[in-house]
Amino acid sequence: MLRLRPYPKENEALTQYLMRLAYMNSHFKLSNFLKSIKMDKPKAGRFGLWHTTQLTNLTKVLSIELDRDVTDVLQLHQRYSQTSWLFEKGRTFAELVVDFPRICTACLAEDHVMDWRWGIATVARCPKHKLPLIDTCPQCDKPIAWDANLFEFCPSCKQSWKLETGDKRFADIELNALERKLWPEVDGTLLADPTLLADVTFATYVAARPFDMLIQAFSRVPYSADHSKLILTGLQLLTSPEHRVLWDERCKSHLQDFAETIHPPMQFNHWVKGTYDYSHFLNLTSFNERAEYVQKARVEYASKLYDEIPRYHVDIFSLAKAVNLDISDVTILFENQTFPMVNTSFVGNHKMMFTKIFNMHYITGLISEFVKSPPYKDGYLSITAQTQLVNQHLCHFGDVVNAVLTKKIKGYLSSTSDLSQVIVPVEPFKTWLVNMLESAFHRPISVVNAAKAIDCSSDDIKLLVQEGKLKWAKNQRKGELLDGPSFMAYLKYSFN
Repeated sequence: MLRLRPYPKENEALTQYLMRLAYMNSHFKLSNFLKSIKMDKPKAGRFGLWHTTQLTNLTKVLSIELDRDVTDVLQLHQRYSQTSWLFEKGRTFAELVVDFPRICTACLAEDHVMDWRWGIATVARCPKHKLPLIDTCPQCDKPIAWDANLFEFCPSCKQSWKLETGDKRFADIELNALERKLWPEVDGTLLADPTLLADVTFATYVAARPFDMLIQAFSRVPYSADHSKLILTGLQLLTSPEHRVLWDERCKSHLQDFAETIHPPMQFNHWVKGTYDYSHFLNLTSFNERAEYVQKARVEYASKLYDEIPRYHVDIFSLAKAVNLDISDVTILFENQTFPMVNTSFVGNHKMMFTKIFNMHYITGLISEFVKSPPYKDGYLSITAQTQLVNQHLCHFGDVVNAVLTKKIKGYLSSTSDLSQVIVPVEPFKTWLVNMLESAFHRPISVVNAAKAIDCSSDDIKLLVQEGKLKWAKNQRKGELLDGPSFMAYLKYSFN
C-alpha cells in the first residue's frame, strides 16, 4: 500500500494523476512506478493512450495500493472519451491529445499539479501566467520525459525550473481571442467550433512545413521541440497580415521558380475555412521546417534515383493542377511511370489516390526538355483534350502527352506548368494514332470511350449492343465494357 494516497484534482487526467501519485511516493519514471505497484503488463510509453485491458489492470492494483474504490481515478480517463472534440476524422490532426508531457513551470512551482489541458495540441499558453507550455528543457534542449522529477526540475539536466519559467517575452501579452477559445473548461467544454479546430490544426501543420507543397494529415501530433511556438506561429498565420507577408517573401526565396507553380500561401488561403480578426504580431519570424512533420512514406520508401527534397513533394491532385491537366490524364502518366512516384512501395495501390507522392522538382525537369517552339507551323497540329481526332482513335489526351514525354512521337510543349496543349508533326502523329487504335481493339473497350470515338451517347452504344451490332466483352456483368473486335468490325462496316 502506498504511503501517501491523494485524491485526484479536478484539473487532472489519468496520466497526470499517476505522475503526482508517483512523485508524492518518491518514484520518478512513470513506467517504473507502474512496475513497482505490480501492474500486469505495465505501460512503458504512449501515456496519452490507455486501452481497456490496461485500464482494467491498473484498476486492480490501484484499488489495493490506494485501499479504496478508484472509480474517481478512472473517470479522469473517461473525460477524454466523453469529450467529442478531442478526436475528429478529416482534420489535419485527428487526435488532439499529445503523447508527450507539456508543462507550465510556473504552475508546477505553485502547486505541483499537472493540468490535463496542457496535453491538448491546440493549447499554446497557460492562461494564468501567459507563458508558453514547454515540452523541451530550455537549458539542455532535451525532451521532457514522463518522469516525476519534472514537478521540480528537468529530469535530464537536473536544473530547477525556478531558474527558468518559460519565455518571458509573453508574460505581458494577453491571450488573444483565439487562444481563449482554444482553452477548455475543466469539464471539457470548449468555445472553439469544429471549423476553428480544423483551421488551427491545419495552420499548425503549415507552420511546421512552411515551404512544403504537400499537406498530409496525422492521426496523432508528432513530438517536435517547442510545440507551443508552433501553435502560436500557426495562429499568427490565421490572424496576422504581417506574418503572411513575411511568409510569402520567404516562400519565394526558398521555392524560387516553383513558388508560382504551387504557392503554399495561396494553398493556405484556399484551405482555411473560417475568417479571423486581426491580432497583434508576436514577432515569431523563424520559418523552420520540422522533419518530424514529414511522414515516413516520403523518406523511408523514396526512390534512390532522384534527389528527394520533401518540400517539392505533391500529391496527384496538386500535380494535376500544377501541370494543368485533368486527373485522368495525369493518372495515365503515373500508370506508365513517366511521372514516377516518390513512395515507390505504394505503386500497386491504385485505389488510394491521395497516398501517391510525386517530386515536382524532378517532373518539371523532365518536362523542360520539351518546352520549345516548333521549327515551323506547316505540317504540325495543336492537340488538346478536346481534339476529337484523339477520341476517335480510342485514346486519351494523357496518352498523347505520355507519348511526347517518352519520345514515342516528337512534340513540343509551351510551358513546364501547362501540358494542356501539345504541338506534334502531322504524319508521325497520324501513324501513332493508327497504332493506338489497332492496339485498343485487342482489349475490352469502355462504353464511354466507344461513345466518344463515334461521337454519340453511352445509351446509343448500349442500343447498338441490343441490336446485335456490338457485343459485350466476355464475362461482362455491369454493361460497361465492349468486345474490342466487335467494335473494330462495326467501325469498318460503318465508315467504309
